[in-house]
Amino acid sequence: MFLAARRVRSADPTLIWQSLASNLLRVFMTASPRTTIKLPPAPAAPPREITPAVLRRSLMEPPVRFWWLTAAVLFLVAIYFLVDRSLNWVEELHIIRSGTSVSATITQIGQDETAGRSNVSPDNEVDLQYDFGGSTYHVNGFLEGRTDSISLKQVVPIKIDPDKPDHWTYLTDVPPLTHVMLSAGLVAPFAIAAGIVGFMRRRRVLRIWRQGIANPFVVETIRQTALAPSSRYVGCRSTDGRDMQLVWVFIPRRLADPKPGDVLWLIHPPMRATMALPALAYEQQRAGK
Repeated sequence: MFLAARRVRSADPTLIWQSLASNLLRVFMTASPRTTIKLPPAPAAPPREITPAVLRRSLMEPPVRFWWLTAAVLFLVAIYFLVDRSLNWVEELHIIRSGTSVSATITQIGQDETAGRSNVSPDNEVDLQYDFGGSTYHVNGFLEGRTDSISLKQVVPIKIDPDKPDHWTYLTDVPPLTHVMLSAGLVAPFAIAAGIVGFMRRRRVLRIWRQGIANPFVVETIRQTALAPSSRYVGCRSTDGRDMQLVWVFIPRRLADPKPGDVLWLIHPPMRATMALPALAYEQQRAGK
């Protein structure tokens, strides 16, 4: 006993800690194979059915929804520009054909001009003053169609709408339709591009759902994002331990409220778990829930 005590006192503390760590690791590795995880029912095997409900669900995947909403907003902006410019074009056409001719005096050119400035490019914005029906009107705008230079205090001919005397135009011919289409034409390509991206992302989602492999993942963390306020942004890890990469999926709160430690089936392309879809969302949609 005395000799054993001497051996313990003379043992290196580092060796003692290494021995303890080794024993704990051995116990953990021995117990791990007997640890089982209760799995929910597995999703259907591929190829999976694509129902109208699955099609609707694919549209609501946040990465897909972001692009088609972007396309819709840009399309509405293009429509707004088109309608606004068309109404202005129609009004200007009415003034050209039925308006009253008046003489207007240039009172300002640009934003901070001096009274003595002359021979200025007609592309500058101008302030005009004219009299009509016993009243004096002050308006501003551009002398569209003019090619000659302009000067302060210069008198220029314009046409006004007698019913709305502050609506005027310098044009004498029908305005070109290119002005109507320009703004909408600048926005429309971006709307089309966003729509194409959304279409391709949805197509990829449907392909993953139909042909992807299903594996169980354990919920590790849950977040909320502005991209999908009605869904949970769930971070999962594979249950087999071979891939420790965190995989993120969106799960609608109306379908499930996962907690850390829950097991979810995710469907993803082979070797690309980061593109996973939550099986429960599509399984419930497919079942008509």
